[in-house]
Amino acid sequence: MNFDERNAIFKQLRDAEDKLLSSKGLDYAGNEEALNNFKASAARYGATKYLVWSIYAGKHIDAIFNAVKANPSGPRRNSESLLESIRDARNYLGLLACLLIEDGLEGGKLTVKIKGVPTEVKPYEAIPLDNINDVTP
Repeated sequence: MNFDERNAIFKQLRDAEDKLLSSKGLDYAGNEEALNNFKASAARYGATKYLVWSIYAGKHIDAIFNAVKANPSGPRRNSESLLESIRDARNYLGLLACLLIEDGLEGGKLTVKIKGVPTEVKPYEAIPLDNINDVTP
Protein backbone atom coordinates (compact mmCIF):
# COMPACT_ATOMS: atom_id res chain seq x y z
CA MET A 1 0.00 0.00 0.00
CA ASN A 2 1.34 3.41 -0.84
CA PHE A 3 0.93 6.58 1.26
CA ASP A 4 -1.83 8.03 -0.91
CA GLU A 5 -3.88 4.85 -0.49
CA ARG A 6 -3.27 4.85 3.26
CA ASN A 7 -4.24 8.52 3.52
CA ALA A 8 -7.43 7.88 1.54
CA ILE A 9 -8.39 5.06 3.92
CA PHE A 10 -7.78 7.28 6.95
CA LYS A 11 -9.94 10.01 5.42
CA GLN A 12 -12.73 7.50 4.81
CA LEU A 13 -12.39 6.28 8.40
CA ARG A 14 -12.59 9.83 9.77
CA ASP A 15 -15.63 10.65 7.63
CA ALA A 16 -17.42 7.49 8.80
CA GLU A 17 -16.36 8.13 12.42
CA ASP A 18 -17.82 11.63 12.29
CA LYS A 19 -21.15 10.24 11.11
CA LEU A 20 -21.12 7.57 13.83
CA LEU A 21 -20.19 10.09 16.49
CA SER A 22 -23.10 12.32 15.51
CA SER A 23 -25.72 9.60 15.28
CA LYS A 24 -24.66 7.40 18.19
CA GLY A 25 -23.78 10.39 20.35
CA LEU A 26 -27.37 11.60 20.29
CA ASP A 27 -28.63 8.10 21.09
CA TYR A 28 -26.28 7.62 24.03
CA ALA A 29 -25.81 11.11 25.45
CA GLY A 30 -28.91 13.03 24.43
CA ASN A 31 -29.16 16.52 23.00
CA GLU A 32 -27.70 18.73 25.72
CA GLU A 33 -24.46 17.26 27.10
CA ALA A 34 -22.19 15.35 24.72
CA LEU A 35 -20.53 13.34 27.50
CA ASN A 36 -23.69 12.70 29.51
CA ASN A 37 -23.68 8.93 29.06
CA PHE A 38 -20.37 8.66 30.94
CA LYS A 39 -21.41 11.06 33.68
CA ALA A 40 -24.91 9.65 34.18
CA SER A 41 -23.67 6.06 34.28
CA ALA A 42 -20.93 7.07 36.71
CA ALA A 43 -23.51 8.60 39.05
CA ARG A 44 -25.87 5.65 38.62
CA TYR A 45 -23.25 3.03 39.49
CA GLY A 46 -21.07 4.98 41.93
CA ALA A 47 -18.10 4.97 39.58
CA THR A 48 -16.05 7.63 37.82
CA LYS A 49 -16.75 8.75 34.29
CA TYR A 50 -13.29 7.46 33.36
CA LEU A 51 -14.10 3.98 34.64
CA VAL A 52 -17.36 4.04 32.70
CA TRP A 53 -15.44 5.17 29.62
CA SER A 54 -12.98 2.29 30.03
CA ILE A 55 -15.80 -0.25 30.17
CA TYR A 56 -17.58 1.16 27.13
CA ALA A 57 -14.36 1.54 25.13
CA GLY A 58 -13.04 -1.82 26.29
CA LYS A 59 -15.99 -3.60 24.68
CA HIS A 60 -14.86 -2.39 21.25
CA ILE A 61 -11.20 -3.15 21.89
CA ASP A 62 -12.15 -6.63 23.15
CA ALA A 63 -14.13 -7.28 19.97
CA ILE A 64 -11.09 -6.35 17.86
CA PHE A 65 -8.71 -8.47 19.94
CA ASN A 66 -11.11 -11.43 19.86
CA ALA A 67 -11.42 -11.20 16.08
CA VAL A 68 -7.63 -11.26 15.73
CA LYS A 69 -7.28 -14.10 18.24
CA ALA A 70 -9.95 -16.19 16.49
CA ASN A 71 -8.42 -15.74 13.05
CA PRO A 72 -4.91 -14.23 13.17
CA SER A 73 -4.40 -14.40 9.43
CA GLY A 74 -7.74 -12.78 8.51
CA PRO A 75 -9.62 -11.24 11.46
CA ARG A 76 -13.40 -10.96 11.14
CA ARG A 77 -16.36 -10.30 13.39
CA ASN A 78 -19.57 -12.26 13.24
CA SER A 79 -22.10 -9.58 14.21
CA GLU A 80 -20.72 -6.48 12.48
CA SER A 81 -17.76 -5.46 10.39
CA LEU A 82 -14.38 -5.24 12.04
CA LEU A 83 -14.06 -1.75 10.53
CA GLU A 84 -17.16 -0.75 12.52
CA SER A 85 -15.41 -1.83 15.73
CA ILE A 86 -12.28 0.07 14.70
CA ARG A 87 -14.35 3.22 14.04
CA ASP A 88 -16.07 2.88 17.41
CA ALA A 89 -12.76 2.35 19.23
CA ARG A 90 -11.21 5.39 17.55
CA ASN A 91 -14.23 7.49 18.53
CA TYR A 92 -13.95 6.30 22.13
CA LEU A 93 -10.31 7.42 22.21
CA GLY A 94 -11.50 10.85 21.09
CA LEU A 95 -14.20 10.83 23.76
CA LEU A 96 -11.53 10.11 26.39
CA ALA A 97 -9.64 13.14 25.13
CA CYS A 98 -12.85 15.18 25.52
CA LEU A 99 -13.28 14.00 29.12
CA LEU A 100 -9.66 14.83 29.96
CA ILE A 101 -9.77 18.24 28.29
CA GLU A 102 -13.07 19.12 29.94
CA ASP A 103 -11.48 18.37 33.33
CA GLY A 104 -8.38 20.39 32.47
CA LEU A 105 -6.18 17.29 32.68
CA GLU A 106 -4.91 17.52 29.12
CA GLY A 107 -4.80 19.97 26.33
CA GLY A 108 -4.80 23.60 27.06
CA LYS A 109 -5.52 25.44 23.87
CA LEU A 110 -6.03 24.66 20.22
CA THR A 111 -5.07 26.94 17.40
CA VAL A 112 -7.77 27.36 14.78
CA LYS A 113 -7.77 29.57 11.74
CA ILE A 114 -10.83 31.78 11.88
CA LYS A 115 -11.27 33.49 8.54
CA GLY A 116 -7.61 32.70 7.87
CA VAL A 117 -6.28 34.19 11.14
CA PRO A 118 -4.65 31.76 13.65
CA THR A 119 -6.54 32.08 16.95
CA GLU A 120 -6.03 30.20 20.23
CA VAL A 121 -9.22 28.83 21.80
CA LYS A 122 -10.09 26.45 24.59
CA PRO A 123 -10.67 22.96 23.13
CA TYR A 124 -14.37 23.02 24.01
CA GLU A 125 -15.06 26.70 23.26
CA ALA A 126 -17.98 27.19 20.89
CA ILE A 127 -16.90 28.58 17.53
CA PRO A 128 -19.11 28.85 14.45
CA LEU A 129 -17.87 25.99 12.26
CA ASP A 130 -18.31 27.90 9.02
CA ASN A 131 -15.58 30.30 10.22
CA ILE A 132 -12.94 27.62 10.85
CA ASN A 133 -10.44 26.91 8.11
CA ASP A 134 -7.97 24.66 9.95
CA VAL A 135 -7.41 23.14 13.40
CA THR A 136 -3.93 22.54 14.82
CA PRO A 137 -3.34 21.06 18.29
